[in-house]
Amino acid sequence: MHRYSAKGLKVFGKAMKNRHSLKVRNGLKQMLNFPQERANRLKWQSLRPREPGEVILAWYGPLIEDAVIKLALEKARGTLLVWYNSQSRQFNTGGLYLYRRLGVGEKPEWRWE
Repeated sequence: MHRYSAKGLKVFGKAMKNRHSLKVRNGLKQMLNFPQERANRLKWQSLRPREPGEVILAWYGPLIEDAVIKLALEKARGTLLVWYNSQSRQFNTGGLYLYRRLGVGEKPEWRWE
């Protein structure tokens, strides 16, 4: 038999002589340290801002540009890891394009849209 309370989980049973309780902790502060993951959603983007001589490789979104602390691209899976500032009050969403200019020695670059 299980009884639930607001302070924690209390377990009672015939086979148990002692009363045991488990505390449920709020893990929100710890969860905010973990990144959110965004997949490449370029195939669903109908409008793609493109300059002559550029190729768009990926689009990641929706993202809150003004609340982003750190970004990391996981190349093996093609996902973008996003760390947000939990104190930010920004709510305007956008997207992040990964594009490359055509030419020898050009490297991929990021652009907010």
